Order: sequence, then C-alpha cells, then structure tokens
Amino acid sequence: MILLSWDYLTYVNAYQPFDRSNLGVTDLLNYTIPVGTTDFIFPVNQITYVPAGYYVAIPTLVVIRLWQNIISNIADSAFSGVPGVEILDLTNNNMDVIRTRMFEGLWNIRELYISSNQIHTVETGSFR
Repeated sequence: MILLSWDYLTYVNAYQPFDRSNLGVTDLLNYTIPVGTTDFIFPVNQITYVPAGYYVAIPTLVVIRLWQNIISNIADSAFSGVPGVEILDLTNNNMDVIRTRMFEGLWNIRELYISSNQIHTVETGSFR
C-alpha cells in the first residue's frame, strides 16, 4: 500500500518546472522565471553569481537546483523572496564562504546540498 500526503498530491498536480539544464547559461538575469514555477532547474551551466532579488515574487517556488555550475558568490538575501523553497541544491560549485545572510529568507528549507564546494569558512549565524 502506498500512502501519499495531500501536500505531495497538490505539488504533483501543480508541478511547473523551469528547466534550463546544460545550456551554457552564464547569467541568471537573462532569464525571467515564469509565473507559477515550482522547480527552478539550472544545473550543468556556467553560472557564477546568484543576485539579490532574482527570485522575488515567485511564491510557488519549492525547488532550486543550481548544482554543477561555477557559482562562487551568492548575494546576501538572494533567496528572501521565496519563503516556500524546501530544496536548494548548490552541489559542485566554487563556493568557499558561507556568509551569515546568504540563505536568509529560506524559512521552510528542508534540504540544503552544498557538498563538493571549496568551503573553508562558515560565518556564525549562517544556519539559524
């Protein structure tokens, strides 16, 4: 017997991916996130920076996948406009510091993937 939660069924029925995987993307600002997007999927690109305000006003966003880029900098409060995000995947990038306000606004985060980066400093208060 398989039990599925109402939240899961609601998510599956409303699933709206915005997938630009492996397209050589270098700048997120060249892409406008469609209204209703639930999954932002941009892995295997050449993105170096996640700017503040890029994810503003996308209340439906649940998943952000930015793995295997070359991200070395994420602006403070870059994710403050998407409090519903539950999964953030930044695996295999070039991050070396986790700053205090980098993940500010991710109130519902359940899974954060940051392995395979060169992280040597995690500022106090980064994960509260």
